[in-house]
Amino acid sequence: MKNILITGAAGFIAPHVIEACTNRGWNVWGIDIIERIEDNIYDHKNFKFEIKDVRDLKKNDLEDIDYIIHLAFVTN
Repeated sequence: MKNILITGAAGFIAPHVIEACTNRGWNVWGIDIIERIEDNIYDHKNFKFEIKDVRDLKKNDLEDIDYIIHLAFVTN
């Protein structure tokens, strides 16, 4: 089973990527600095969401991650 990290998980594109990954049976960990948008895709048993800044990730956070899909960005 693949373990996927998706950054920017509360964004516009991420729900489609999350759906594709969870439909394949992969475990998905989504992170974003804003709260997730309510959507039924986020209720999938293989999806875990966490409010976290991608810039705060440490090496040990990524130990079990097979792939990273980086969709996060900061606008200011």
